[in-house]
Amino acid sequence: LQRRIRPSQGRPPSGKGRAGMTYLQTAEEANLRGNEALSAERLQEAVEYYTAGLSLPGGEKLHPVIFSNRSSAHAHLGLWKQALDDADSCIDLKPRWPRGHACRGAALEGLGRKSDALLCFQTASALD
Repeated sequence: LQRRIRPSQGRPPSGKGRAGMTYLQTAEEANLRGNEALSAERLQEAVEYYTAGLSLPGGEKLHPVIFSNRSSAHAHLGLWKQALDDADSCIDLKPRWPRGHACRGAALEGLGRKSDALLCFQTASALD
């Protein structure tokens, strides 16, 4: 099973198929490419890779990581509601992982909900 995505900005370093399409075979590969795109500030491309990773084989165990990474990409884009939704999905899957709570705090802060954000940051700190 392969999934094709077309990056919106730039091109990933390898694995190109026809017409610039990138073929992804595993959720781990999609997450790694999303991380590369996020580091290079190709934010929409990172979101697309993370989204693809949620439906690829092997993704179930990586879902909390992928949701937290996509939450971060959405936050960098200023898409606070999407960042919050992904942080909540991360927390639903792995409630005792500090990173999900930190992502939720960042999203809430972006939405102007500072007191709620503070509680999330405190939870993240307590879990760390």
